[in-house]
Amino acid sequence: MDLKEDLERNVMVETINSIFKIIDGKVKEIVENYPIDEGNQFEELSKLYWDSWNHLKNKMGTSAGWPWFGEYIVFYAVKYHIENKTGVDFENKLKRGFGSVKVYTAELDDKSLVLGHNAILKLKDRSSVRPDIFFLVNNEQLIFTIDVKVSITSKWTMASSKGGALIKLARTMEDSRWKRTPLGYLICLDKDMSTPAQMCNRYQEKGVKIVGPRGGLIEKKLKSSDFPMTTFQGCIREILEAFK
Repeated sequence: MDLKEDLERNVMVETINSIFKIIDGKVKEIVENYPIDEGNQFEELSKLYWDSWNHLKNKMGTSAGWPWFGEYIVFYAVKYHIENKTGVDFENKLKRGFGSVKVYTAELDDKSLVLGHNAILKLKDRSSVRPDIFFLVNNEQLIFTIDVKVSITSKWTMASSKGGALIKLARTMEDSRWKRTPLGYLICLDKDMSTPAQMCNRYQEKGVKIVGPRGGLIEKKLKSSDFPMTTFQGCIREILEAFK
């Protein structure tokens, strides 16, 4: 690689890094400017996703592949909440046992903490799953597991046991490896839902909670069922309370 190519590569890397710093700063700004107790933080995070989704669609004609950005937004929002509550400073590192991805690690009161995104989580029956987001203490207590979806449709809700988000959440929560039952959330960025509430109820009976923006079909449909929608406010409160 000659000097010109090296300089161009460095400029590109710096540009990409600066973009992610802007995104991280925007998520942090939302978390700080829309306090979780006021109840509208998730709606702002959702708006951040959909604004970017529309921008990409206008630029390229489609937003295929963009759901990863929703996971990114939720991951960093949850991370900021845990850091603000505990004062821990997570370090991003490659840690044995979680596959070839990096996880965030920290120590708190002699406890080992792991916050992972799409990392391998081994279960008691020697199988494994890859939750979108999970939080593990001392490698033996799963505090929570989260799947993030752009929208709730029957296509993935009723998918095979290996691929369905609700099925994966319930299976992970019910695993006998954990000292106590972990929290499980399906977080949806779209406030509407084409799937009948009954399809979700069977997994909510197992403890899975569905989180979505207020004022849409998710809230309306689940409100009239046996298992109302969980707010993001309630989700964060439960998470922070669970590992005291």
